[in-house]
Formats: sequence, C-alpha cells, structure tokens
Amino acid sequence: MVSRSGGEIESDEHRNKRYEKLFRRLDCEDRGYLDFEGLKKAFEEDKHPLRKSDDAMAVLFGAMDTDHDNRVTLEDF
Repeated sequence: MVSRSGGEIESDEHRNKRYEKLFRRLDCEDRGYLDFEGLKKAFEEDKHPLRKSDDAMAVLFGAMDTDHDNRVTLEDF
C-alpha cells in the first residue's frame, strides 16, 4: 500500500489499475507501447499543458523509459 496526497492509502492493486488506465489512454494507437512521437500525439489530443514543450516531454519520456529502448511499455510506466 502507498500513501497518496491527503493521507489517503491506496492499495498496490488499485494503483496498478490506475496506471494501466492512464497508460491505455496515452497509448491512443493501442500498440502496447509509447514512443516519443506517440506521447506528443497523446498530449496534443488531450490538450495537456506539456504539449507545448518538447524539452519537458523529453525529460518526462526519459524518466519513463526505464530500459532506454526509446519505448515506454506498461511495465516501464
């Protein structure tokens, strides 16, 4: 279990489901992974504030790409 902001406790199962839901939303082409262009496209479609900053998206993508294969899978995420 992990603590979320506000002191609320979230189970690992609930957190994993929440992460999977967000990953599926970002993986708008349903490829099972995100590449940098896919992340940019998802942020554009969602009107995410970072969509205007390639540098910020690159930092975020780099942090998510834990195995450094230029793809973010659900496991990386």
